[in-house]
Amino acid sequence: MDIIFEQVLFYFYENPIWQLVWIIAFIVHIFASFIKNEKKFLIFFAFVSFVWWLHYHLMWYLSGAFVNYFEIFATLFVFRYKKNLKVFLFFCFSYFVIWYFTIDWSEYFTIIPIFNAIITSYLSFFHTWFKLRIWICLTFIVRIVYSVSSHSIWWVTSDVVLFISWAIWAIKIKKEEILLKKKVDN
Repeated sequence: MDIIFEQVLFYFYENPIWQLVWIIAFIVHIFASFIKNEKKFLIFFAFVSFVWWLHYHLMWYLSGAFVNYFEIFATLFVFRYKKNLKVFLFFCFSYFVIWYFTIDWSEYFTIIPIFNAIITSYLSFFHTWFKLRIWICLTFIVRIVYSVSSHSIWWVTSDVVLFISWAIWAIKIKKEEILLKKKVDN
């Protein structure tokens, strides 16, 4: 346990701003999973993308920074252009351009954040509440694979915790839908 604590202190001393922004992004992302209103959720999710953008920008992880920058706009565009294939394809094209210019050819897992961004944008544009949450839970599984490939215990930990929080709320939303349907049927 002392070794883990020493590593935490080492990374905080190395660059406390990165770590502080990571903690803020992690906490904000957890809170986003608890929002019940779809419009508030999308606004909060855009804010989550902003905080992750800041984190990746500070770390000079260009693909993560650019992807999260475009996710801010993709999430906000959902309000006006829900189910608009052209707008969705624009963001997909943007993600592939980002990937092309920021790819680390020695690390094939760098494509995972791009696919996650495309999947998340697709879900936001074409699915609603429960399906959106369930599929986002599944994208966390892919994120966990990416985190493991990057050998980051902090990313693995945060992605596992985020997966659990999103799964809990997806299950809770489904139970509420079932109860509401039973009330309507009776």
